[in-house]
Amino acid sequence: MKPYIYGPKFMWNLDCSVGKGAGNNIISDVSFIQWYYTLAAGFHLTEETNKAIYRKVQVTGMCSGKDSDPLVAAIIAQQRSMNHPQIDGRASVVTGTGKVGAN
Repeated sequence: MKPYIYGPKFMWNLDCSVGKGAGNNIISDVSFIQWYYTLAAGFHLTEETNKAIYRKVQVTGMCSGKDSDPLVAAIIAQQRSMNHPQIDGRASVVTGTGKVGAN
């Protein structure tokens, strides 16, 4: 995982994809995404339906990459609620502008 500066924003970029059918081979990347969902479960702007899904995620550093994994379910729920153009259950390494399609 590496720091990434995009305009005025400071973000982190993964070194491996995380989630459904992803690499899931770098413990710190998987843990970071899991940690994000543990925080999002209590965030006041998170949709209530997503909070219940996010609460099932634990920081273990492991993801099976299967639909039954709580992390995969959380990623899919977030992608759906954001109208993401690619509902694939995966958090990918950002390349280029980081946009998928026109968004």
